[in-house]
Formats: sequence, C-alpha cells, structure tokens
Amino acid sequence: MSWREKIIDKEIDFIVEKIRLMVAEEKMTPLERFASLATKEEPDRLPIFAASNEWAAHYIGYQLNKDFAFDPKKWVHCALKFLERVGSDICLPIYDIYNIGPDAMGAKVIFPEDAIPEIREPAVKTPDDLKNLKVPDPHKEGRMPLLIEALKTLRSKIGDIIPIYTIIMGPFSWAANLRGIYNFLADLKRNPKFALDLLDIVADAVIKYTKALNDLGFAPVALADVVASSYLLSPKQFDDFVIPPYMKIQEALGRETFIPGAIGDYDTQAKMFQSGIGSSFNVLGINNYTYCDRTGTEPLKEEDLVKGKTMAKKLGTSFMANIWGQWVQVHSPREIDEEVKRVIKIVGPEWPFMVGLWYVPLGTPVENLDAFIRAVKKYGKFPIKL
Repeated sequence: MSWREKIIDKEIDFIVEKIRLMVAEEKMTPLERFASLATKEEPDRLPIFAASNEWAAHYIGYQLNKDFAFDPKKWVHCALKFLERVGSDICLPIYDIYNIGPDAMGAKVIFPEDAIPEIREPAVKTPDDLKNLKVPDPHKEGRMPLLIEALKTLRSKIGDIIPIYTIIMGPFSWAANLRGIYNFLADLKRNPKFALDLLDIVADAVIKYTKALNDLGFAPVALADVVASSYLLSPKQFDDFVIPPYMKIQEALGRETFIPGAIGDYDTQAKMFQSGIGSSFNVLGINNYTYCDRTGTEPLKEEDLVKGKTMAKKLGTSFMANIWGQWVQVHSPREIDEEVKRVIKIVGPEWPFMVGLWYVPLGTPVENLDAFIRAVKKYGKFPIKL
C-alpha cells in the first residue's frame, strides 16, 4: 500500500473542506446555479461545466491502470480534486463509462497501462448468444457497484452544495459495445431483428441500473449514448433502433428518471427533445457537442453557435456552447480568455446558457484551465454586458 492510499481518506476530507470554503465565498452555491437553469432565474454568474477524472488523476499522480479502474475511492479523490483545483461547478465522477455494464454481461475489457480501459472482445457474436445474455445486478456484478459506491460517497461529501451529474451508458451504445460497434451497425441492415432483440435485453439492463440509482436518490440519470448519433445513423435507423429502447425505459421508470443521451446535429437533438422522451430538465440542453473541432486548431463557428442558440430558445431550453478540450490544450491563456469572451457575447446575454469545457485531454496545462475558469467567471457575471 502506497503512502497516498494510507492517507487518502484524510486527503479527501481536506479537499472537501477547502471546496466548502471556496463555495462559501460566492453568492450562490453551484447547486443553486444549475437549479436556475430550470427556474430560468438569472444566477450570479454562469455555471461552469468542466470535468476530467483522467486529467485529475495525472495531476494528483495516479497512473490510469487496472488498480485505478477498480478503486472508486480514487475516482472520488480525482473528482473532488478537479473541483477544488480547477473550480468547476459540477461533479462528474466519470471513468470509462462505455465499458461499465457490458463487462457485467460478458464483454472482455483490457486495462492498458496509463490509458482508458477498452473492450477487446464483445460478448455477443451470434444471435444464439442472446440466449445466455443475462441482465446483471448493478449492486453486485461488473464494475457497476464501484460507480454506485463512488456516487454515494460524493453525495455524502458535497451533494448539498454541488450537483453530481450521474451518468451511465445509454442503450444503443451499450448494445453496440456488447456486439462490437461495426458489427452492430452492420446488423441494422443485415439482421435488424437480431439488433432489436439485443436492444430489448440491453434496455432491461439500463432500466435495472437506472432504477438502482433512482432508488438511491440520483435522478434524472444521464444516459451517455455516443454511438446513437445522426452522423452514424440514417433518420429511419434512428427512429427504428434508437427510439424503441428509450420508450421501453420510459414506460418502465417514468419520464423524469433519465435524460436520453443520443447525440447529433441540432435537428436530431430537437427531435429527441420534442419526442417527450426523458426528463424535461436537461443540464446540457441543446448543445454543440458534435460541432466542436476535435483537432484543436479552429475556434467555434459563429453560425453554429447562433443556430444552436436559436434552436434552444425555440424549444424553451438552455443552450450549452462547448469549447473543445483539444482547443484549450494548445492555445495560450490570452487566446482562451478572448475565445470565452467571444462565445459568451454570441450565445448571450439571454439566460439560460452555458459555456462548457467538454473533455480535458491529458497534458492540458493547468494554467490553460485556470484561464478558462477565470474567463467564464469574469465575462459570465450577470447582468452580462459585453
């Protein structure tokens, strides 16, 4: 046992105390700021949406390895450290959520040194494999109990002042990871019944996992569903294969228990929003996630931001303008400050909206993160006048 493992409980409590002192210095708590997205009442400043357990792990000194992947206490440590050092207003204890769930159903996960775990061998290779596919117990099987433990700990430490964004894998991505993404996408055309049968079983697994979290007081639960994207699926495939499992989840648990996580262009997001599927309160609202430049070379396009803002206003929800982490990683603090100001000027000043930092890559200089946080606080103070 390392020296850090011996004192981790004391480190966690020290960080929690520091977070509480930092929160007390401002007019509103982070929980109150995010609640204002629903009430539509202007907060003291824009909520800050940013998180990365991987970045925090390296900042603390952890290696991303098998030990880390099975240690919820370290996940808690990283989530809290990110809040304390970077200054985000939301806690996202996310670590390789696209493996947690399929691992409990037979998918073989590998744990490379200092990298995110990945599924090496799918569990479902033929339709016959569905006969042996069982819905797992989220309290006992795979690494689902580890995430539950981490969430419970975080809620007991900071849940009264900071929102804990509870997120698990959505049904379409879950099925794709059980089958193998390319094979599953091919199944939609070659053997649609096979794909639908798998989705039906996976929907039951998502229902059981979501209910377990709901019973613990976590609601709505966000269902991350990156494979259910309009960039991979035709509109008809989206209707035929993405919507049914979400409808089944809603019929079993009710609308306000989950947030659907299918992503894509603004029209696809609007379609999901208008479908009546999932919670009416979505922290992310309409967002530009798929409009971000992954190369880190280009700033956000004004026309994309204006279109997203207009769409969100039409639907009566919030708009979240994400600045992609790769861009923040490779630009100077001054450039980051100017970009945050520009984005706020475009998507504001009408509340509700946010400027988020979607995914912080490993190796991002801490001074760049500081520049992002300072800029949001400086230019996002209400009433906004830029």
